[in-house]
Amino acid sequence: MPPTPTTTSETFFRKKAELAEAIGHYRRALEGSPDHAEAHFQLGKALLEQKQPAEARTHLQAAARLGLPSVE
Repeated sequence: MPPTPTTTSETFFRKKAELAEAIGHYRRALEGSPDHAEAHFQLGKALLEQKQPAEARTHLQAAARLGLPSVE
């Protein structure tokens, strides 16, 4: 059965809320461990999904600097 507009918008808003929650978790993780490469990487990816490329770039660059491969 194809998705209805209602289920499509519910999925969109659920994903958006989950993404915002994930961003909060990564930010808190980085407060305690600012050199956590994986947290920088995951935060950068989440920020890209939220259409925040400037801040995402900062975190992706930090992840690369800390040893994770560059995704640029």
